[in-house]
Amino acid sequence: MSTGAIFIDLTKAFDMVDHYMLLDKLHAIAATEVTECNVRRWRTQKERLKNTNSQRKAFRGPQSGKFAELDDRIYEYVVEKRRDGMPITREIIRLRALELAKELNILTNEFKASTGWCTRMMRRKGLTPRCRTSLAQRLPSDFEEKLLSPQRYVLKLRKTHLIPPGSDREC
Repeated sequence: MSTGAIFIDLTKAFDMVDHYMLLDKLHAIAATEVTECNVRRWRTQKERLKNTNSQRKAFRGPQSGKFAELDDRIYEYVVEKRRDGMPITREIIRLRALELAKELNILTNEFKASTGWCTRMMRRKGLTPRCRTSLAQRLPSDFEEKLLSPQRYVLKLRKTHLIPPGSDREC
């Protein structure tokens, strides 16, 4: 079974042809997936479709949020806290967003700092949620001393008991 695609420029058809006749023509060329609902939607989006980059595959919502300044300030806050090694959760982001919304005089009925907003803002800004791990934590300032002290202890015992290096291994 093979699949194919037919690309038809329908810009003039939107302006000149009745949408029922357009549907008939599309069905005649076996474009069975096109419904009357699709044609109506295309007509309402006519200007947007005409002005769209021809390489674009889909409309996936706005690329910037309604409150761009708030998004920018939250992004800066998250980056700063991560740089300081602080764990940042979505709940912390949402609480900070509500504080900043008050500072920016954004009405509470306009902005709720919902989990959906948080997810979309993180996607727009390229932020990803991170899990806490012990591997990525900052090492204590005296980690070298703690790391080397057992080795020094073993070397000291070998010297006092005159054990040559490598002789403690079993064959």
